[in-house]
Amino acid sequence: MRDKLGRPTCSPEDVLDYFSNLDSENFVFAVNQNLLNMLGHPRTFFALPYKKVFFRGGYCQDVDHGSHDVLSNQTDAKNTRIVYVHFHHKSFARYRSSAREKLIPFVDVDDPQALATFSGTGWHLVAHLQKSEEEFYSIMTPDNRCIEFPELYTKFQSLGIDPLFCERV
Repeated sequence: MRDKLGRPTCSPEDVLDYFSNLDSENFVFAVNQNLLNMLGHPRTFFALPYKKVFFRGGYCQDVDHGSHDVLSNQTDAKNTRIVYVHFHHKSFARYRSSAREKLIPFVDVDDPQALATFSGTGWHLVAHLQKSEEEFYSIMTPDNRCIEFPELYTKFQSLGIDPLFCERV
């Protein structure tokens, strides 16, 4: 999550305090930022706009594929300081395999023409199927969209989690 000053934090005390003080009148909440991992830069994340919704305990509604929006128009999600840390990038071979599996229900992944014109669910994965390994790894260059989140790296180490787990699979 982001603290009151906007810095990323994974302090259990801060997170639990924030959740305990969420507006009790709302049942649907929004995450508005996605922190994407960057291979080769385990303390750095692409900070991108990315909506996800989540619910107060005991309350749930139907959501779209990916949990980006509530399907009914009856409830507006209240914005939060929660961020979605997404370890989306994996080794090139694993990423391609995963992208293929995710796209199979929506497009013929073995048909270059079908992939070239595809714009449905999972469309963002098509570009990675069309890239070479060198092109794939070239996108892992920090730029002005990136933030440092060394606290998460340290937290993983303290929990016995290899902070480079995405790069080793």
